[in-house]
Amino acid sequence: AANSLVQRARETVRRHAPSDPGQWSRPYLTAQDKNILRRYMSTTDPRELVELLAEDVRLTMPPGPPVLGRDAAVAFLTRPMDWRSFPASANGRPAALNYLRSPGGEHYEALVVDVLRIVDGRIAECNAFVGAQHVTAFGMPPTLEPLTIPPTEAR
Repeated sequence: AANSLVQRARETVRRHAPSDPGQWSRPYLTAQDKNILRRYMSTTDPRELVELLAEDVRLTMPPGPPVLGRDAAVAFLTRPMDWRSFPASANGRPAALNYLRSPGGEHYEALVVDVLRIVDGRIAECNAFVGAQHVTAFGMPPTLEPLTIPPTEAR
């Protein structure tokens, strides 16, 4: 049965994919994709997330079970955590490189790459690749120092 499935899958790929791998193309990020990614990375407001997410959004983070549906995704994504995120592109899709600082921690630690699939202007899926090695594969460091904002001068 497995061999039959593999043979059918290969035939489907042969029918739909260009025969020359040089003609294969990745999706490219549109201005809308970049804007959605920016908003996804910066918001902690549940109302804004509702606007960004498809109703049937799916968040995956193996080996854990997926988070299914907008309400569950909003609850998951708005947990109070100290994140720093950077925009990227992974296989032509919008991606967020995420660092987390534990309560009382000195540094932000590379943790996860979120790769988004956007359909009709909303996030339909977010695949989370957990592990510092995924973040550092983008040329990012394994840790970041906290941001220090100098005090403003009294006037």
